[in-house]
Amino acid sequence: MLYRFKGGTDGDAPQGGVVLDGKGNLYGTTRGGGGSGFGTVWTLAADGTESAVHAFGADGWYPNSDLARDAEGNLYGTTAAGGDFSCDNYAGCGLVFKITP
Repeated sequence: MLYRFKGGTDGDAPQGGVVLDGKGNLYGTTRGGGGSGFGTVWTLAADGTESAVHAFGADGWYPNSDLARDAEGNLYGTTAAGGDFSCDNYAGCGLVFKITP
């Protein structure tokens, strides 16, 4: 075991796979937790220190995909809700996001 999520600002219910950067840090998503409870993008450093890179809220809810990482280190993924609310007045249609750690 590398890390146990606590369900608070670090997130809960990890989703999708992880990506590794050149320094040995892992990145992934949680479906819940974070400041608003709508999920996080997190990093786990090579020394075992976990931190939330981004907490979702008004910019999307419930990230649910593997992350992709480009050569500059930007992270890309999708959320199950948020974005355009034309398909669902409550939850939205979801979105594609870009995070710069």
